[in-house]
Amino acid sequence: MVIKEESGLKFGFPDGNSVVKFDDTKYYRNLFNALPESKGVDFISADKDVISFIEVKNCIGDEGNNRWRIVPDNQKRDTTATKTEVKGRESLDIEVSKKLQ
Repeated sequence: MVIKEESGLKFGFPDGNSVVKFDDTKYYRNLFNALPESKGVDFISADKDVISFIEVKNCIGDEGNNRWRIVPDNQKRDTTATKTEVKGRESLDIEVSKKLQ
């Protein structure tokens, strides 16, 4: 098993999977991230049949301020009480879909 960490959380990937922490790569830092509106995922994992794009959000200890993010289509972004600045931010369904365009 290969263990990778992101946002204080540990993830185990089966031996034989190819897994990369995408935002730690030179490609991401030097090229991809320089593109306008680019958004990268945390991990890319592949085996012989499946490629997985994995985005990690650790909200432990700040659940109340992130509650609006789990409701689709920004439906609660502007109406849920939060201390988080939401201007320009998007619910997780929208954020993650943009990372995979």
